[in-house]
Amino acid sequence: MALVKKNKQIQKDEELIAVISAAIAAFEGGKATSNLVIRKIIREQGQTTVWNNAGRADCMRSRRV
Repeated sequence: MALVKKNKQIQKDEELIAVISAAIAAFEGGKATSNLVIRKIIREQGQTTVWNNAGRADCMRSRRV
C-alpha cells in the first residue's frame, strides 16, 4: 500500500514539473527550450505581493540566455 502511495506521489510530482516547465517555456515566448534545465522547485509560502511578483519576473528576465 505504501508503495502505491509513493508511486502516485512521484507521478504527481512529474506532472507538476511538466506543467511548470510548460509555463516557463510559454513565459519565454515560445523560444526553443531544448536546453531548459529545471534544477530546483521551491514552493513559496504565504501570499505574495505585486512587488514580489514583479521582482521575481525581473530576476527571471535577467537570466535569459
